[in-house]
Amino acid sequence: MSESQISMTSNRPYLIRAIYEWLTDNQLTAQLLVDTSSGKVKVPQHLIKDNQIILNISPQAISGLSLDNHLITFNTRFSGRSFLVSIPVSAVLAIFARENGQGMAFPDEDFETEIDHELQIDNTAGNEVEKQRVSKKTFKTVEGERVSSKKGSSRPKSKASLKVIK
Repeated sequence: MSESQISMTSNRPYLIRAIYEWLTDNQLTAQLLVDTSSGKVKVPQHLIKDNQIILNISPQAISGLSLDNHLITFNTRFSGRSFLVSIPVSAVLAIFARENGQGMAFPDEDFETEIDHELQIDNTAGNEVEKQRVSKKTFKTVEGERVSSKKGSSRPKSKASLKVIK
């Protein structure tokens, strides 16, 4: 099987678990930035802004956390009421620390898959074509400022911003 024919699963769930463990080991408040535009995300609707929600997933704020390869689930309280949160891993845009913004933003996997397919076709034809993968998504930080995940983009100068680690 050639390198261009190997199909790999998404690395997103593995990276989410690793960053979560790293943040909690450092006593930081792990938060998820979630794209709620998919009908599969189960969160309180009144807390969604611009099809996004930031969720505190620190051990002190939730119970029953499950970070599997396709779905993230946990129980938490919103306004004193218990709620089972369910998030497809593909809807997670970023995981980061509330205190300092360190963590990881994720590219749009559909965009990457589209580029991968183009590279396969180009490589099959014998053409050496180099293409840069860039996500077109923009993420909101806790303060509501925007941070682009594109390479070379400028970050806000505020103290707490989302840092993109690649």
